[in-house]
Amino acid sequence: GCFYHKYLIKKINRNSAIINIGGVSNITLFTKNKLVGYDLGPGNALIDDLTYYFYKKKFDNKGFYAQNGNIIPKIMHKFKKNNFFKKKYPKSLDRNHFVKIFNDLKLFKPNDSIHTASLMTAYGILKGLKSIDKKIHLIIFTGGGRKNNFIINEINKSLNIKKIELINIDKFGYNGDMIEAQMFGYLAIRSLKKLPISVPSMTGVKKTVSGGIIYR
Repeated sequence: GCFYHKYLIKKINRNSAIINIGGVSNITLFTKNKLVGYDLGPGNALIDDLTYYFYKKKFDNKGFYAQNGNIIPKIMHKFKKNNFFKKKYPKSLDRNHFVKIFNDLKLFKPNDSIHTASLMTAYGILKGLKSIDKKIHLIIFTGGGRKNNFIINEINKSLNIKKIELINIDKFGYNGDMIEAQMFGYLAIRSLKKLPISVPSMTGVKKTVSGGIIYR
């Protein structure tokens, strides 16, 4: 999806970064005139799974449950020691990478678990931003997590000091709920044209690759 994010960054602001909070969180930006993209940590996956487990709802609407919970320190500490955060970018992450953390969180009070999982999402994003060798003034959020007020507020607490502005992509005239669908359409066209859809600086692949074999 970084190539579609590249297209959006060029249209909106070349000195910005796009952070997508989907099942996992990922970032796309230009640094040293090179397109860079990588996964940051869990996005909505843990939160959604916990919300369904406890409340049989698909997601924590606007971060309501998270706002009414408290951190579980020992699980948060365990999460921060995960090997994923020790790797340098570019790196990628499976949606279920933190399944052991999910199993731990299931044993606690619902809102405390969702609160802690939401802090994990914010932590991954903030930690990933620290490794960027470029000063960013604007972060554009996409993905369903952009609507989670709790997560966005947690990130804003840290970035406000650095005078980094956080804006939902909807405010630029794009339908944030359609970005992922548009992205896959964009990548499909690139594949049809045999253009790259992944490069070493984004996902850590060994060489530039396009899409798979087209089956008609």
